[in-house]
Amino acid sequence: MERKPPQLHEDDVFVQLSLAGLPMMGFRRARRQVYQRKKLCDGGCEVSARAAQNNPPPSLLEACSDLVYQITDETAWASTSYFRAIKVSNTNLAFQPPTLFPSRSQERTGRITDFAVSLVPNITAWLLWDLELCGTSSDSMATHLLSLLPSLRDLVSSDCQILQDPHDPEFQDRLERWSNINLQTPGAIVLPRSEEDCVRTVQWTLASSVPFVPKSGGHSRWSTIGQEGIIIDLSLYADIHVNPGNSTATLIGGVLNKEVAVRLAESGLFTALGNGNTVGAIPYFLNGGASSLSSLVGFGADQILSARLITASGELIDVSERTHPDLLWAIRGAGQFFGLVTQLVVRAHPVSMLRKQKGLVWTGRFVFPLTRAAEVAQAAKEAMDDPTYATVGMLMVMAPPPARTPIVMVNVQLLGDEDPETVFKALYDLSPISTVGADVPYENISDANDFLSAHGDFKRFGQVGLHEFDTGKFLATVEIWKRLQEQCLDAANTSFNFMWHSRQMRAAEWESAVSVYDVRFWQTNIMWHTDPANREMVDGFNEECLALLRGPDESQYVDFANGTRSGPIQYRYRGEARLAKLRELKKQWDPEGVFTKQLLD
Repeated sequence: MERKPPQLHEDDVFVQLSLAGLPMMGFRRARRQVYQRKKLCDGGCEVSARAAQNNPPPSLLEACSDLVYQITDETAWASTSYFRAIKVSNTNLAFQPPTLFPSRSQERTGRITDFAVSLVPNITAWLLWDLELCGTSSDSMATHLLSLLPSLRDLVSSDCQILQDPHDPEFQDRLERWSNINLQTPGAIVLPRSEEDCVRTVQWTLASSVPFVPKSGGHSRWSTIGQEGIIIDLSLYADIHVNPGNSTATLIGGVLNKEVAVRLAESGLFTALGNGNTVGAIPYFLNGGASSLSSLVGFGADQILSARLITASGELIDVSERTHPDLLWAIRGAGQFFGLVTQLVVRAHPVSMLRKQKGLVWTGRFVFPLTRAAEVAQAAKEAMDDPTYATVGMLMVMAPPPARTPIVMVNVQLLGDEDPETVFKALYDLSPISTVGADVPYENISDANDFLSAHGDFKRFGQVGLHEFDTGKFLATVEIWKRLQEQCLDAANTSFNFMWHSRQMRAAEWESAVSVYDVRFWQTNIMWHTDPANREMVDGFNEECLALLRGPDESQYVDFANGTRSGPIQYRYRGEARLAKLRELKKQWDPEGVFTKQLLD
């Protein structure tokens, strides 16, 4: 049966594309600059366009105002094909497959879906459509990207590295991540040395229709991409400038948490920082930033004062309360979805706010055999339910090396000046197998956890917010952990962890995208295994644990924004008004989803 071209309706005019001023610019780039009504080529082909306003190819004819191209849903030849533009006015034109001319000897086939472009009236341009079909192999995509990289080399500074050989040891080193889950090999890794390098690299990706992901510390499972794209690795563009006079710090590029903590301490300051020394500081702040100090100074996002950000159109802008206050509101808790932040100004605090007015935190560890989990849980509950003392703790079920003996361990921190033996008397009274405790400078409190920052293997956090500690449910999760250990021997490093704050989170002085100020309890499982074949099994045990703790009432579900990018987004950004505002700002600042499709789907 003969197929008829689909009919175009007024609502199907997807894009108004002005080619004036956009010569040789990628089609996606032009779409972003103008307007998009509907996703193009859904599930079909990748499309790019070049507008050559001077010396057009002789095979092309002039395209006039109100020209509409329509490619029917048919099978087309070739991974790259050219077809002719025809002079037409106010006419819908259907191109059939015979109009496509293969330009490579090894033709491939692919499906082309409905596609339409309406040229802005009174614009005359020469068009050359270059179709990259969905059937194109990964090798072909990589070859295409490599052919574009010389143009990037011409744009960035001479000391900006562009790594292209996946077999090169430095390429492999830069490719390493905290977790190998979904780890991909990119077409290239770009290491900017300056803010200008960052800007020019992003602009090049947009003009060339090359997808990218940024990378700071390498802990994010979303800092990876396939051969069709590049990684913008900020490791060599990293610094911190401390301003003791106004108690602020400017974080630059890929600076890590540990360096921020140390440099601030040198000036008698601290800020809210997480437990991972090698975590990228800027992304930590942007997507919430939970720490042991959240009840004292608030979340990491609450410390953000201003930012310099590269937008989805490639523009470098200043974001502050004075300029773009709505965008500042969004990056305080959802920042990675709105742009590439090159610099972040955060608030710092005097170390006199901490223990003994010397920037100290008392950290302790109590170790018990797993058989005593019930009484340990009850003793820990006394501490977590007593707001008299500012304590933070983690009730951990694990089997540490080398013995791999199952234990329940309670890690605690005391922020005030009180005697730890008074505050944690219930735990001391249980006569643990071992106990250690000492005053530690805040910049060093994460050092004992450095083993958790090791790259490689298959690791992920299973993290949900909870509204209470239920001893019975905790003991049920212990049984789930034991079954995991019995059935999946390569998951020996997995631990199930319940974290508490004895006091409520400190509310911010300003509104933000953060929505978890009312949550004092978090289940934070570290799912860690070595055999990729066991991924589904390990994930299943994690999901069983979290489902048990959450219960059936979905209205109470809470996810931490920086812990997942799946599941209902309203669990991460709670409140209809907050989520609606985020979605609206996403449409305004990143309608194409350059910085993920989060908040657009």
